[in-house]
Parts: sequence; C-alpha cells; structure tokens
Amino acid sequence: MIISRVRLHTLLSLGALALIAIYLTQACTHLAAARLLPLAFALAGVYVLCHLARGLRLFLLLYDGRVRLRDVLLAHLRAAGVSSLIPFKIGELYRIAVLDGLIRDPARALLTVWIERAYDMLFVTAGLVLLMLRAGPAQAAPYAWFFVGAVTFLVLSFVLFLVLPENVNALKRYLILRHNSTAALRALRAVHTLHGHLRTAAKLWRYRWATMLWLTLGIWLGELAILYAVVGLAGGGPGLALDIFHTITLRSSPWNDPATVLAAAPPGVDAAAIVATYRVATVDALALIAGVLLLLPLVARLRPSPPSLMEQAR
Repeated sequence: MIISRVRLHTLLSLGALALIAIYLTQACTHLAAARLLPLAFALAGVYVLCHLARGLRLFLLLYDGRVRLRDVLLAHLRAAGVSSLIPFKIGELYRIAVLDGLIRDPARALLTVWIERAYDMLFVTAGLVLLMLRAGPAQAAPYAWFFVGAVTFLVLSFVLFLVLPENVNALKRYLILRHNSTAALRALRAVHTLHGHLRTAAKLWRYRWATMLWLTLGIWLGELAILYAVVGLAGGGPGLALDIFHTITLRSSPWNDPATVLAAAPPGVDAAAIVATYRVATVDALALIAGVLLLLPLVARLRPSPPSLMEQAR
C-alpha cells in the first residue's frame, strides 16, 4: 500500500513536471523568436537569489539549534513553488503544512508565515503606494482594496504581536481575582494558551528585526527590479507595472490571457511575450525547482533497497 501510494505521488509529480515543461518549451520558443530568452534566464537568476534570501530569512525565524539551513532552504523552495501556482495566496496553507512538517509545531509554523508576510507587507505596501501615486487615480483605483487590506493586516499584526502580549497578564489577573467558576477557569486556560502563542510571536517579531528588515528590503528591491525590467522592455509605465504585479504577484494567478493582464500595455506591444518573460523568470522557474525537489525523494524511495547481510550470505 505504501509503495503504491509513493508511485501515485511520483506519477502526479511527473505529470505536473511534464505540464510545466510543455509550457516552458512553448514559452521559451516564443521568447527565443522574440530574442527575449537570455533576458528571461537572467531575470530568473535574480528571482532565485531573492528566494534564497527568503529562505535565509525563514531560517533566522525558525532557528532553534535543531533546524538546518539546507532543510529550511529546500522546504521554502518547495512551498514557494507550489504556492506560486495557487491563486489568491491560498498556497500559504501548504506552506504552513510544510513548515509544520519541518519543526513539528503547527502554531509556530502559522505564526512564522504570518510574520514573514507582515515584513513583506511593509515593503509591498510602500511600493504599491509609489506605483499608485505615479499611475494616477484612474489606474490606481482598482487596487485600493489591496492597500486597505494590507494596512488592516499590518495594524492587526502590530496589535496582536506587540500590544496584546503586554496586556494579557492584566486580563489573567482579573479572571483569577474576580471569578472562580468553572467557566472562568476554562477562560483562564484559553487566555493562558493564547498568551503563550502571542509571546512566541512577539519574540519572533522582535528577533533580529533589523536583519529581517534589511533582508526583506533586498528581496523586494530584487523583485521590483525584475518587474521594472519587463515593464521597460514593453515601453510601459506605472499602469502596466500595476497590471503585472497585481495579477501575477498579488493574486498569484498566472493563468490569465495576456491581453487581460496587460490592459495598460502600449499599442503594438507583444503582450504574450512580455507576460511569458515575466512568468518564465518568476512563477515558472520557481515551479520547476519545486517540482524537481518534490520528485527527487519519491524517486529515491522507489529504488530497490540493497540486500541485507543475511540475504547476501544466502
């Protein structure tokens, strides 16, 4: 049963890799004809470096003397590749599951991903505001929802991880001194458990925060450089940058018609080539790496095990 399950997973992984390879072959053929293939590969190298920096940031958040940098980097690349193909960042749930498998602590895995996204949101929000200001009210209006959501997420993170941990003790004291019913004891246990998680989150938030900020700044400077290289190639402006960034990065939805993605593209621009350049350099490069990393352990488990000493003696 275990062998058949491994074989099923191997076949599914091979199927996913085959689909990615077919798309990459078509996209690379198109890019070669448009003389954009070297640029796509160069930008893919920058993007992979950005994700190695993300893996290092994750390692610093998870480090407890037991996790290894290599394991964290591989886990990040697997999770990021799968997540990049799932729309609206639902793939973050898979990322939490991968981290839980690495550290065996679901609460800490969830908090770690949350704090990673909080650091990202600081710079994404700042970059988006600059793009919206340059694009003008008409082109920026469709993205106001993200700005409101990002600010709400950051305020909520600040309250949960920095304000509440300092004040939960007062609530516990109030429950102990004023109430002695069974319900109050249950509430006290729940508050105590919540306080433990919040204290963990507060430590993660404050841990090497300057290093985290500089790492995150470097990551997003690299990713925005990729975006602006593609936008400059198309001869577009901030409106085009917003279109690509919103559809492929924020919504994590790369399966759109190029004409829809590049609504702000100048006339005469090969929209399909521009989208293919950005996708090959970002989503597809990451998905290909993740597919290979997911497949290798499965293939290793399918290899016949070497004969034991007793079998050799026979």
